[in-house]
Amino acid sequence: MNDILFISGLRDYTQIHLKGKSAPLITLLNLKYFEERLPPDKFIRVHRSYIVSIGQIDVVGRKEIQIGGQNLPIGITFQPALEELLDRYS
Repeated sequence: MNDILFISGLRDYTQIHLKGKSAPLITLLNLKYFEERLPPDKFIRVHRSYIVSIGQIDVVGRKEIQIGGQNLPIGITFQPALEELLDRYS
């Protein structure tokens, strides 16, 4: 779990992006499955298609997060929870 950068949902499957790996792991489980099972103090959903590891976030911008060299969008509905998290840790 410590190696997870982010998880991306793509219709019928999910990609798990790991530190040091060029290709993601692919599973037939949906993103909701992971959202319900990952610890909320270590992972946060930032978009309808992305869950990120809080400890792996490099940069948080107004509309996107940079993690593991990739830019991921922040969904409008997920911004309040992300802002609350940032306030808690800053």
